[in-house]
Amino acid sequence: MIRRNPRGDLPVVHDSAFVDPTAILCGRVVIHENVFIGPYAVIRADEVDANGHMEPIVIGAHSNIQDGVVIHSKSGAAVTIGERTSIAHRAIVHGPCTVDLNLPERLGAFYIGPDGEKHSPVMLHRALFGSLEWFTGILLEHYAGKLPLWLAPVQAVVATITSDGDSYASEVAGLLMAHGLRVETDLRNEKIGYKIREHSLAKVPVLLVVGKREAKEGNVSLRRIGRNDNETLTLREATVRLETEALRSTGAPVSFPNEGPSEDKERLTEAVAG
Repeated sequence: MIRRNPRGDLPVVHDSAFVDPTAILCGRVVIHENVFIGPYAVIRADEVDANGHMEPIVIGAHSNIQDGVVIHSKSGAAVTIGERTSIAHRAIVHGPCTVDLNLPERLGAFYIGPDGEKHSPVMLHRALFGSLEWFTGILLEHYAGKLPLWLAPVQAVVATITSDGDSYASEVAGLLMAHGLRVETDLRNEKIGYKIREHSLAKVPVLLVVGKREAKEGNVSLRRIGRNDNETLTLREATVRLETEALRSTGAPVSFPNEGPSEDKERLTEAVAG
């Protein structure tokens, strides 16, 4: 809702900005390009100073004013929200002030991308029954980073003992991915103990270790996070077990491999049900 202040000033909103219909913009407010103003936000520039003057409230380009935020200029003071700034839910900002501290580059936040270079992170926020990032933080804290298999971004890593298992590792990963699992391979020329430790610290739920013997026998050595013992399974058994665990929360049916005798499928079905 766009309102005049008592002095008659109207907000100026860039055409590319989005203002939720439930938000209120009042008075000398300037909204730059690609700004998001969330539901029930209130931005009011409706007070003057002792001399009857008033400074604007300026929302910089690409900024995100989330649900229920209140921005108010006291006694005609200026309020400037810098570019690419996010004001979190129900925050209250009273002028005079400048808010321009949330840009990841200014905080020194970065990650190393697949190209090996530093990149600044971007948080895409969607307001749906509360804050998505708050919920994600609570979830990570609840599981102490050890997300269950169905929720983990990388559900399993297939790691080789030696280069003799590279081809088989790719075959294992390909089969698991064909069954809907999120899998990566680790074919690096590193000791298997190093690989196990690294992926355990990364909280990967399952590690499938393969080598020359596993490739010859069609098996995998399955190791779960937080446990020191390995379980040797056929590739078919491992595929069914992991797919079942990943889909159990959704109630989706498990697709068994087509190859192999029917009694083997029946045995696996009984094992999963048990």
